[in-house]
Amino acid sequence: MKKNRTLVGPGEAPRNRKLTRAALLAGGLSVVLVVSGCSSEGDGSNGGKTVLKVQGWKGGGTEPANIAAIVSAFEKANPDIDVQFEYVPPNDAYLQTLQPQFLAGKAADVVMTDVTKIPGWSKAGYLMDLSSEPWVSKADPAVVPSISVDSKVYGQPMEIIAEGLYANTDLLKKAGISEAPTTWPQFEKDLATLKAKGITPIAFPNKAGDTAQMVLNAAASTLTYQDKPDWDKSFNSGQASFTQWKPALDQIKSLQSDGYVDFKQSLGVDEWSQGLNDFAAGKYAFWFHGAWEIQALQKAGLKNFTFNPWPAATEGGKSSVGVISGTQWSINAQTKKADAAKKFLAFWSDPDNAKPFLEAEHAFSPWKGATNPNDPVAAKALAAYEDNRFHVLPRDSWLSASGNKSMKSKLQAWMLGRYSSEDELLKDLDNSLRPSS
Repeated sequence: MKKNRTLVGPGEAPRNRKLTRAALLAGGLSVVLVVSGCSSEGDGSNGGKTVLKVQGWKGGGTEPANIAAIVSAFEKANPDIDVQFEYVPPNDAYLQTLQPQFLAGKAADVVMTDVTKIPGWSKAGYLMDLSSEPWVSKADPAVVPSISVDSKVYGQPMEIIAEGLYANTDLLKKAGISEAPTTWPQFEKDLATLKAKGITPIAFPNKAGDTAQMVLNAAASTLTYQDKPDWDKSFNSGQASFTQWKPALDQIKSLQSDGYVDFKQSLGVDEWSQGLNDFAAGKYAFWFHGAWEIQALQKAGLKNFTFNPWPAATEGGKSSVGVISGTQWSINAQTKKADAAKKFLAFWSDPDNAKPFLEAEHAFSPWKGATNPNDPVAAKALAAYEDNRFHVLPRDSWLSASGNKSMKSKLQAWMLGRYSSEDELLKDLDNSLRPSS
């Protein structure tokens, strides 16, 4: 049984890929090129059915995520509702599409959100208050801060998803390594062994700053939060400092100082396209990214790999896995299809209905007592999670949308040598990321 956790809530679970109409159709979802304004409930616009418009950055392309199958099951259970799903590319493209639609009153009835979008969109009045919905009480306490703003719920959690170390087990075996490391001393030994065998040990694509930030957070999950699970609250009140993250930062620094990573070169490599493609092609033994990429690697033909916690622990210790409260569903506050929209969210709140999504995403359930998918590829990550060795990145602390962006840019500046020391960087993080500053 999982214990109550202080939520360390999530960053944006990104993905930045081009979609073709053919790819969307292959995902089994209808392609809606224009989202019209909300019509009245049961307006007969589709044979008397209520047309429910849904938008998301998952559900097509390399991440169909079984959304089409769940939508089909929902329509079968609710034959009076016709769901029209529109895939919108993630990140900036998603914001640039939905923001004007919200302003014009033409956004979909149900929209995909996450912790970086919920605060701003809820305060702007775009999102419906869902606090009274029956499923709220079933949410795992670990995700509650990520779906809430000022004690009101604006998002329905779809997943808790890990960020971790991918290992190409064929390359490891070629170097005489039997499995992915679980501690830092073993990781250092494996990196040296791989390099000596002529195998490039690790990819560190960091054009957007995501890899550096994800690895730093993952290392801190073990090196900072295991001893200080309430570190985020202490940081907010001025009682903790990013200087306590120095051991985590030192692990990243050693990747360059030991000759495994070229920081400056890494800033020219995109982590969402080239990083994925290079690892899938077998160019590196290790690569750090989110579990959502497991399905993309499998589709690319990579057969023998595992997904593991970042091996930050000292010898004899156990590493934690860094997780984020990933995608969410929110209801447009201006919808005229509120009843249908609430039925859609209620359907997703049933763990059995949502199971195909979690299986595709290789994610953990956000619902209390639900069974997590048993995925052999991510067995070590799941074991750490179910052993309560995990940390959820904090929406209610330094990981605001602006804080997320600031941390990434400062880490990139550090990698370019623009700080005199690690201590200077960590103090700068204190000054710029503390919510009260």
